Amino acid sequence: MKHLSKRSALAPLLLAAALFAPAASAEPHTNFVYGSGAWADETTATVIAINQAITVCQQSGGSVLFGYTVVARQFIHPNWGITVAIRCQYP
Repeated sequence: MKHLSKRSALAPLLLAAALFAPAASAEPHTNFVYGSGAWADETTATVIAINQAITVCQQSGGSVLFGYTVVARQFIHPNWGITVAIRCQYP
């Protein structure tokens, strides 16, 4: 049985990691940012949730992309609870 040194055994793993690792690029990336709001009417709760998500995106250095998605919506008397997701682009 041939004995392999630790260095020679790791070489194929390091080569594979280098070949398949994502290249660092200057391309911007996007993430979902979530916000939530609660109010007696659904529209106001949605606006609060969107504003919260926008604030989080901008305070973390991102730019808000167009649109939003309602992720969760629940009526618990007397208020609506709304959670939204927006796409936030980072440099």
